[in-house]
Amino acid sequence: MPRHTLIFTLAPALIGFAFACTSSESSPGLVCGVGTIQRDNECVVAPHDSGATEHATDAAPDDAGQSDDDCNVPIPFFKDNDGDGFGGPETKVACKTPGTGWVTKSGDCDDTDPLVNPDAKQFHSTPTKAGSFDYDCDGIEMLEPTAKVDPVCGGAYPNCSNAEGYRPAGDGRKIEPGMNAHCGSTDYLSCYGVYSGGTISCSGGTSVTTPLACR
Repeated sequence: MPRHTLIFTLAPALIGFAFACTSSESSPGLVCGVGTIQRDNECVVAPHDSGATEHATDAAPDDAGQSDDDCNVPIPFFKDNDGDGFGGPETKVACKTPGTGWVTKSGDCDDTDPLVNPDAKQFHSTPTKAGSFDYDCDGIEMLEPTAKVDPVCGGAYPNCSNAEGYRPAGDGRKIEPGMNAHCGSTDYLSCYGVYSGGTISCSGGTSVTTPLACR
């Protein structure tokens, strides 16, 4: 019957077509998509180092459609006016350095003085340009560890022999929280025994000396 004849006629063609698609022979008619190449009669993803040879077909570059400013997580940069590696309050958020003078570390409480920054370790006997002794920007004026302050002369000798140290500075600074009145003081008091009327009492004398350093 006509129906049976049609089936027997098409079956060999279908079998041949299937064989051609799975054969390892080259197939000039095979067309691969974007970013792929023809290999062993199959379309495979083109390797990055293929050099766009071996039947490469219009592979798109990895950075297509992106600019230098594109990134996933922008970070803050801080303007460093005094070049000490720490920025002040001026901020920009970007994916790369906005330009010369921008850093990723902040916290500089006086961005006009390179001696003042959160990493400062040195003690100073003179205040900053802003009139503070807080060189490390922690909000506290710290005395030198070996500094002696607030001596008290009095009582019975010889208890006064070790009572010596700096008195508060008379520089007229208004002492606010975190400030130390002794920073920069040159008023050093020494106590000693004085013999008078058959008894020895404690007394004291002041001298001008090296200003007390702070940080």
